[in-house]
Amino acid sequence: MNASSLGCPNCGQVGFRPAGQTVTLRKNLLDWEVQGALLFPEAVWQDYETCLDEDIVLHRCPTCEFRQFLPPRAGTGSFYAAITGEGASYYTQDRWEFRKAVSSIAASGARTVLDAGCGGGAFLRQLTASGAYEAYGFDFNPEAEAELAASGLKSLRSMDDMAVPGGFDAVTCMQVLEHLDEPWAFGELLRKQLRPGGLLILSTPDADGPIRHFTNSVTDLPPHHVSRWNAKSMEAFGQKFGFSLLRIRREPLARYIWRFYLPVMIRNSRLPGLVKHQLLKSNRVERFLEALERRGISELPPLPGHTLYAEFRG
Repeated sequence: MNASSLGCPNCGQVGFRPAGQTVTLRKNLLDWEVQGALLFPEAVWQDYETCLDEDIVLHRCPTCEFRQFLPPRAGTGSFYAAITGEGASYYTQDRWEFRKAVSSIAASGARTVLDAGCGGGAFLRQLTASGAYEAYGFDFNPEAEAELAASGLKSLRSMDDMAVPGGFDAVTCMQVLEHLDEPWAFGELLRKQLRPGGLLILSTPDADGPIRHFTNSVTDLPPHHVSRWNAKSMEAFGQKFGFSLLRIRREPLARYIWRFYLPVMIRNSRLPGLVKHQLLKSNRVERFLEALERRGISELPPLPGHTLYAEFRG
């Protein structure tokens, strides 16, 4: 089949074409070992032994701008066990979208909540601190599920488990879709778990944000990330399942990434070359960021950060 005749799996429009980036799992895994200072166990290499050297090509839809690596070689249980093992800080305990979601869930009047792809339950612990919710989590990682149980949090054995008859008042799915080879199959399960009229909250890395300057970062390549999302593709995903978009927000550039992102954002900006040079020389950016930190500032709202956040009505 000619690449130009491929239908976009997200919006269905014809024209899902190669976007100019080709990778292999062997190189990505080796780069991950170097950059992450770890050695993958033999189980990880065995998981991918038949496809380590195949070309995996990024495709892009010109209509909804969804991007996906094909074939979509997603992370296995062994892969995620390796990158989330002892000493790793994979599951962030506090995120910008957690605070947004807590506020929106409270405003919606929801009482039953499912966090799909909940990791160790950091968001659920924030949400349930008030005691106002009956909340459940679900995660693909068995170790995360054990952590939920140890924290006294309820969990689903599978996404087919209808723990709340009629569906949850609110369902959250944060930083999950980009890891899945078939996010639309998971979307069907999200729809099944959400009651009619309920609140759905999704978040992913923002492909139009500063991460676009780091297209070869191992964290944004298979087997870790197999798709890339922006506001258009996120809205199209919701429409595919009959959800109505309420709002889309972008995370402001946050302290935990601004030293990494800001110099590159300046270099790739439309500012005159002399202005870029003046900003980047003599550690001016570093001194600026240090001044912000001394004042207790943790976000730069005019500048986009890592995360795209969307709310839908079921």
